Amino acid sequence: MKELTKHLQATLPFAYRTRGGGLAVFSRFGLVNPQGKTLSAGTILTTSVKTATKNITLVAAHPSVPIKPDVFAKRNTALAEVTQYLQAQKDKRLIFAGDLNLTPWSPYYKRLVEKTGLHNTKLGFGVEPSWIEPTTYVQLPALIISVIKLPIDHIFVSNDIKVVDCKTIKGGNSDHRMLLSDLVI
Repeated sequence: MKELTKHLQATLPFAYRTRGGGLAVFSRFGLVNPQGKTLSAGTILTTSVKTATKNITLVAAHPSVPIKPDVFAKRNTALAEVTQYLQAQKDKRLIFAGDLNLTPWSPYYKRLVEKTGLHNTKLGFGVEPSWIEPTTYVQLPALIISVIKLPIDHIFVSNDIKVVDCKTIKGGNSDHRMLLSDLVI
């Protein structure tokens, strides 16, 4: 984080990382009261981003990878808890982002969208798979990497935020593609 912060300081001078390093935000706008909120099934990052004219509430999450039944249940509990938190923020201008380990075809995804009223910034821009990408630390056969492409990273926004563009790009040595959304606040 310190190394990354040093490189980004000129363009994104405001940064916050939750304890344990699971979630971070880098911003060109000031962060108001950034914090990690511990829920029973994980931590979420919350902050207000102070622009010249408006404050935006930003929430980020990274639920567990649902590869075993107990972790699947933990991921679903985390999603239910973050959904409840987002519902309590519904009167605010809101951005919710993260590696949710969840595709748009999941009933848990549909539940999150229905209960929060948020919409995915990918709507109208294609499916945009974000995982899996070749890296030096994930050793999978090339065939698997070329076939398995899942859209599990998401940015959701409230209806008062306009989405101009959304795309994924290769980002460093990550097994995920970066998800970029151009927003008009």
